[in-house]
Amino acid sequence: MRLLPKTWALLVIAVVLAVANAWTAAPVSAPGELPALPAVVPDDVTKVVISSPTDRLELDRTAFTKGKPGDERWQIVAPLDYPADVAQVRALIRLYGLGVPMDARIDSGNLEDYQLEDQYAKVVELYTTAETPALQVIVGRTVGPNTAFVRLPGDDDVYRAAVGQRERYDQPAAAWRDRVVLDLDKDSVTALSLTRGAETLAFTRSAAGWALPGATSLDSDSVEAMSRALCRVRAGDIHNAEFPGGFEPPAAVATLVVGATPHVVTLGTESNDRTAYVKVDERPEVYAVSAQLGRMLTQPLSALRDRTVLAFNPADVRGIALTEGTLTFTIERATDGPGWSVTQPANMDVDPALADALAVRLSTLRASGIPTDGAFAPGGRLVVTMADGTATVVELGQPEKDGDGRQVVRVRTRAGTFQLAVQVIGEIERVFGR
Repeated sequence: MRLLPKTWALLVIAVVLAVANAWTAAPVSAPGELPALPAVVPDDVTKVVISSPTDRLELDRTAFTKGKPGDERWQIVAPLDYPADVAQVRALIRLYGLGVPMDARIDSGNLEDYQLEDQYAKVVELYTTAETPALQVIVGRTVGPNTAFVRLPGDDDVYRAAVGQRERYDQPAAAWRDRVVLDLDKDSVTALSLTRGAETLAFTRSAAGWALPGATSLDSDSVEAMSRALCRVRAGDIHNAEFPGGFEPPAAVATLVVGATPHVVTLGTESNDRTAYVKVDERPEVYAVSAQLGRMLTQPLSALRDRTVLAFNPADVRGIALTEGTLTFTIERATDGPGWSVTQPANMDVDPALADALAVRLSTLRASGIPTDGAFAPGGRLVVTMADGTATVVELGQPEKDGDGRQVVRVRTRAGTFQLAVQVIGEIERVFGR
């Protein structure tokens, strides 16, 4: 069969288009021919410079002890003069720690198509001890989640490489500031005072825990949690001194004594359920921090009462009963040896290991929180009977969310109303096959 000239022409066009398509889809050079950025050990880096013709960010390492990452310090020296966020700087230089191979050679020239022309590209330099950088790369437009177009100094070839997104290098100098506002030794705290308007609570710490004069039912663990939160404060954002955080007057003032040195955290009234605004010591800046810190500093004294829901010797438990609606489930421990049995309803079994674990769990049951109001809507109850015949009743209320958005269930005992994590209720129900 002879092909017509028109058919030959169409075949030639198809072949040309296929070759052109393959040429544009594939990298210009094979992977074996691609260059790579040199490996730079992160511990050896002493200076990072990210620059363009219009701006320059310089970060200098000011303190470092090998093997002690907590001692490392970085400083923004241009265009600002502030401590830098160590974690942020380390995350950047770790990108280059093992060397970065080029994924593909994309083009040669046409730099404006990749945001790699001199006036728009970012020049990244890592220095160790020499005057010249140990690594230099020019970063252009973002390609993927961790990649960008790059080129090497003095070369117009365009590559794709895993150097992170371009947005990382475009951040203003202020975004590199240290976000750790306070970083104190939590074990060295000796006192904590909390002032809210005319009310001042002066807590003292000893080997036995926290105490408050005049308070007979203080939950030491709750005060300890507040102390630890104040020892480690990290800002999500940093504002200037004129930011309207509401400090005249403030919502609360917390003074934490570490050794013999006081540290003051002032909470603004403009704090909300998403963000708390604080000032620290004599610094003029306003820091946006976790709203949880604001809730801790404004919680009423009643929220700091003892959170013990149940306390007993688990070996003394004789029976446990759970009532939900019209159904009651009762398990009893054997009197003549190990083991448990179901006494109500009939035709049910219980896992002895789960029953033993439940008795132990309930013996030191603590609340996750204390509601700020006394409302309670009964929904069931848990009864723990001891070998001497005494019984402790825990009324089970309704599910809700606490101030931090966690799912909890209100419960009530003679000691008051508490909140239990919904997972705890799930552990109890599982023993009874619910």
